[in-house]
Amino acid sequence: MEVRIKSKKLKGKIIYGDFLENEKATALVIFLSGLAGGRESRLLKNSSKWFFKNGYSTLSLDLCDTTTKKSKNSLKLEDMRISMYLTGLKETMDFFRKKYPTTILIGHSFGAVISILFLEKYPKYALNTKLILWDPSILSQIAPWIKGYFRFDSHTKKYYGKGGGKKIAININFYNDLLSAKDSPDIFQSLKHKACIIGAEKGAKENAKEYFKVLRDKKGFRFHTIRATGHLFGTKKAQKELFDTTREFILHG
Repeated sequence: MEVRIKSKKLKGKIIYGDFLENEKATALVIFLSGLAGGRESRLLKNSSKWFFKNGYSTLSLDLCDTTTKKSKNSLKLEDMRISMYLTGLKETMDFFRKKYPTTILIGHSFGAVISILFLEKYPKYALNTKLILWDPSILSQIAPWIKGYFRFDSHTKKYYGKGGGKKIAININFYNDLLSAKDSPDIFQSLKHKACIIGAEKGAKENAKEYFKVLRDKKGFRFHTIRATGHLFGTKKAQKELFDTTREFILHG
């Protein structure tokens, strides 16, 4: 079922998500995708179905529209700032909070960065939130990636390029946000929030290692690498290992 959350703080823009409601569930799993991903990605679709079948309600979230195919009221990637991602996630959490006292926040790629920044900005939400990072990005690496692979248009003040196999545009304010922000592993270390970190051997496993490495006290944290798979955990075998490892952390920490 598609849900539409009207933002009070983002000029009435609409946040879209695919919601699967398990009537017996007391926990909601929220999936946040990579920068150019979204709820339509195969990984999020498969993840949502699997966790729903295993007793959870699930929400695959589009904090912004990367395809520009939705209504004029949707948030567009080319207009986004980091603060807008965090506000959108907060309003989504508030929308579901009464029904689901426990939230499991699963961030893939850039979604992992947003999850970390969110818990830093809104620490009260950390009390009832479990954090899982799937093949996470590192914030300080994103600006160089944009600079190296995107074309800057001085007239529109936007960077144009490809991400996730689709044409995307990113505004200069978002780029400057990246340059001025504290790096995500440092924030993750300061949170001291127990988490499960899962890397892909042929993806961003070194990033996953970096997050685990900064922790002085590793008690309660879980680190795991899935072999012979890429950033999107594209095979059934890799996804089974990904989901089983994630669920084990959710149940037992």
